[in-house]
Amino acid sequence: MVEREWKRGDIVQLDLDMPVRMILPDPREKDNAGQAVLARGPLIYCLEKPDAPFPLDAVRWDLSPAEAARAVHVKWEPGLLGGINTLLAPGVVGAGASAKRVELKLIPYYARANRSDNNRWVTFIPLGGASPLGSR
Repeated sequence: MVEREWKRGDIVQLDLDMPVRMILPDPREKDNAGQAVLARGPLIYCLEKPDAPFPLDAVRWDLSPAEAARAVHVKWEPGLLGGINTLLAPGVVGAGASAKRVELKLIPYYARANRSDNNRWVTFIPLGGASPLGSR
C-alpha cells in the first residue's frame, strides 16, 4: 500500500515479473493432446497467418515447456496494432528431411484477426518432441 499526499505529476510505477511459460492442456482433454500454448502473464499468444509464410498446420514447437522462459523472447512492437508485445519462439516447419527451423512470431490472442483478410490463427501448436534437425 502506498500512503502519501498525492501531487499533480506524481507517478507510481509497478513492475511485475511476467516470464513466458508453456501451458500443456489437461490430460483429459483429448482434442489438444500433444500440443501446447505460450502465455505471458494473463495473456495467451497465438500464431497468425500474416506472420507465418508457411502453412500453419505444418508448424510445431522446437522447445520444451521447461525451456520456454529461457528460449522465448519478448519484443515490444510499438507500430503493430497500436503497440503490443510479441513473442519470438523457436519452431520447426515440415517433417523429415524437409523440416527447417523457423522463428515463430506470436501475438496476443486478443489482437488476432486485425491485419489481413487471411485471419487464420492457431493457439495450440504441436510439441516437436525430438527435433529431426539435431541439437540446437
